[in-house]
Amino acid sequence: MARIAAGYTGKSFVNQLAAAWHVSLRSTTGKTGTPQAGHTVTYGTGRLPSGTEIEISALRDHTGTLMSILCRVHGTDTATAAFFAGCAAINAPGMHPAAQASWARAATASVRRSYSAAVGAAHSAPYQSGNLTGSIGESATVIKGTTYTRPEMDLLIYGRSG
Repeated sequence: MARIAAGYTGKSFVNQLAAAWHVSLRSTTGKTGTPQAGHTVTYGTGRLPSGTEIEISALRDHTGTLMSILCRVHGTDTATAAFFAGCAAINAPGMHPAAQASWARAATASVRRSYSAAVGAAHSAPYQSGNLTGSIGESATVIKGTTYTRPEMDLLIYGRSG
């Protein structure tokens, strides 16, 4: 996985995103394995006004440069598109936050329709803007010890090589 933009830490962006969605963040630095040694993951969970659980996770390399952001919604919620739009609107140099947010809103709706129609996993086509690639997916998660499943949507934004 490559950097989203050279030297861009995304710390201010991730902190503002977390504050807007009431997510408390904490960090861990990899010693070995995943994340790769020296890479840092900043992550946290929160709840949408409806009570639906959300997650934000940002991966930075050993220099502190942002490599990816993962946003997740556990369940179905009308605020998912707005949450994903906020996650996608990375303001790194050379990026287009408004276009990225617009893509996230449209892709969230499209994936939700596909998932509902198929009652199975659905994914958006990859979105590319500069060195940034994004995708949205939805699949069912089985709740441990039950036969209940709930949808889980992910938005992943990452830097691409090239």
